[in-house]
Amino acid sequence: MPPFLFPPLVWAKIRPPSLLITYNTIIILILLILSYILPNTIIIDINNYFICNPKQYITTIMSNLLQLQHTNYNNHNNNPNPTCQSLPPLQINHVPIFLLLALLTKNRYYPTQSHYHVVGLCVYPVKSCPGIPQESLTFTKSHGIKYDRGFVVLRRKKGSSASDVGASPGSALEVVTMRECPFMSKVRVTLRAGSSPAVSLKYGGREASFLYEADDATRFDVELFRNKMTLQIVDGTRGLFPEDESMVVARVLGGVKCREDTKWQDCYPGGYGAGAVDGSQALVVFTSALEDLNEGASREIPVERFRPNIVLAGRGAAQRWEEDFVRELAFPGLGLSVNKPCHRCVLSTVDLDTGKFDKKMEPLKTLKKHRLIKKDGRFGDSPAFGLNCTAQGEGGEVRRGE
Repeated sequence: MPPFLFPPLVWAKIRPPSLLITYNTIIILILLILSYILPNTIIIDINNYFICNPKQYITTIMSNLLQLQHTNYNNHNNNPNPTCQSLPPLQINHVPIFLLLALLTKNRYYPTQSHYHVVGLCVYPVKSCPGIPQESLTFTKSHGIKYDRGFVVLRRKKGSSASDVGASPGSALEVVTMRECPFMSKVRVTLRAGSSPAVSLKYGGREASFLYEADDATRFDVELFRNKMTLQIVDGTRGLFPEDESMVVARVLGGVKCREDTKWQDCYPGGYGAGAVDGSQALVVFTSALEDLNEGASREIPVERFRPNIVLAGRGAAQRWEEDFVRELAFPGLGLSVNKPCHRCVLSTVDLDTGKFDKKMEPLKTLKKHRLIKKDGRFGDSPAFGLNCTAQGEGGEVRRGE
């Protein structure tokens, strides 16, 4: 995971990110002052990193500007009182150079590595219905994660009739999610993998089972977030949801093409596709970010609220919001490229147990305090949590515990 030029000491949970360079400069000045006021060895603990002497620390950074090593940070962290005896003293003429570099290196990244463990994998056979934990996920370039969002729930548009659906389903039906129908969180989903994969849904005493494989039913196109999908209504699913008898399950025959989303087109590489996703093939979430969120939220938010495909545990070279600095993820059998931060909507406020919206609008309420991306107007008032990713190359496999 690539941090910016200055190590995690000067990151220290900066909010908002626009203050980053100013904060760097302030920390540098403080360290410079301390290096002359307190020439003896001192310990500075910011974000759990221990520095023996600010003068020596700054000298170390300056002498290794182009060769920063992640192991150096770990050595400081593991040894709370390093000697640094061999480092040369800081010269006063280094100060203007150092401050200039602080201003010029905004958004500069130097390659380093952090190690995480895969503690959770999940697929969502039906879009916006509960997920199913997995021991492994298989990615392909053209279809994304196997079994993920292979079905959607449709309902009649306002003003459309049953005859309109029969005559032109593509124009009379629309995709619905927990944003509009929070009760979908209470559907029981069962996945049968293998040579003839199938899905079973149970809700309100009603049940339906169906195959992933297409049949002879009519095919039609429906738009999903500036993307077109080819669908096919699954026979026997009409009436599954008593809240709206027009709701029906549809099979995704041709999923979204990531690059065709005109709003986020510049974020995705060409040639990549997926099921009925909102844009990217996969969503990755870090447990450390969830911990930080729950410290400030009015109630504990389970990770399932964010509907991740991959959950990673561990602590990187930065701090709890290390997702802001990740550019790619390398698993033994798969590489993922980070496309963009995942912007969050009201769907994350659905209580999965009750099937109702959270009265305090958590976690959006807390996230909006410090996770808004003001530099990109496309995010609007949607805070960021998690990473939208696509597989590198032709795909591969990631396993739980890696």
